Amino acid sequence: PAILQVIHAGNKAIPELVPNNDVISASASSVKSGDFMKRVVQSREMTENEIQETIRAFGDVTKRAIKAGFDGIELHGAHGFLLQNFFSPLFNQRNDRWGGDLEGRMRFPLAVLQEVKNVVYEYATKPFAIGYRISPEESATGGLRIEDTYKLLDRLISSGISYIHTSLVSINDSYPVESPNGPRTIELILNHIAGRVPVIAAGKIRTPSQAQEAISTGLPLVAIGKGLVINPEWVTLAESGRGHEIQTTLNPQLVPELTIPDKLWDQIQASKGTGWFPLMD
Repeated sequence: PAILQVIHAGNKAIPELVPNNDVISASASSVKSGDFMKRVVQSREMTENEIQETIRAFGDVTKRAIKAGFDGIELHGAHGFLLQNFFSPLFNQRNDRWGGDLEGRMRFPLAVLQEVKNVVYEYATKPFAIGYRISPEESATGGLRIEDTYKLLDRLISSGISYIHTSLVSINDSYPVESPNGPRTIELILNHIAGRVPVIAAGKIRTPSQAQEAISTGLPLVAIGKGLVINPEWVTLAESGRGHEIQTTLNPQLVPELTIPDKLWDQIQASKGTGWFPLMD
């Protein structure tokens, strides 16, 4: 199946890529954004009209995805982008119906989901999946914690979400901010969802053995990103017992052979020293 991931960058937007350099978010904020956190970007609070326009825009892109032949869309509610800006108690400082308590902070992502569902009901002629990607927590003081995420998960599931995609720094080594000696975050998420919907998880899976460790937690699906950039034949190598041939760092000399897009390569180079992408010296 082909599923289109849909994103509004919120306060993580790069000003040069938005009209009039006008970065918008749940609330006004100054955050490090773009070029791997080398600068601070000021965002402003969205108006009621902009919120409604953005909700409709998620519906519009869903309609286009259906017409293009995709089998589903995934709402990117992770990584500090707009959906998470609204859900976060740190970045959502609104005092209207789109902020405040947990119910208010969940209102925008749930409204987006409802708009997407309405469009799917009206235009889809075959089963069409709707996934939702989450970052379970924010590391900053006053940021999102897993207890609030549980509540959002419950609402997403009761609203008919098809699956949950959990984004972690490392599937096998991520723990809750306030209980680093307890169960791993992925185990807590799986226990809470308890089989109600399928779960995908992403986070530093480079080798088949790491994937197998993640699956041993009960996780039905593992996402591989950077590993596939470095090894386009990752799945074939793993399935054929040739996992030892899989490279875990990117050799810059192989970039032309791997046909990595220029903009992605620019970002990989800009990330050097941050640990974001494993790159050979």
